[in-house]
Amino acid sequence: MPQRIGDQQRSAAGERRAVDLLSFLLNCRRSCWHWCSTNLTLVRNHSRSQKQQPPPPPQPPH
Repeated sequence: MPQRIGDQQRSAAGERRAVDLLSFLLNCRRSCWHWCSTNLTLVRNHSRSQKQQPPPPPQPPH
């Protein structure tokens, strides 16, 4: 009987560890997605603002 209780406790601890790992991975993925999306929007806004600006006047050759 005590052996079975130890196995149950061990499996519960393993499940808890697995859940912690899963939540950790999910948080990592969420932060990565957030970071990627913010960077993408920044790049998109940057290129859009660059396109909206008039082209610089051609410099005369020296």
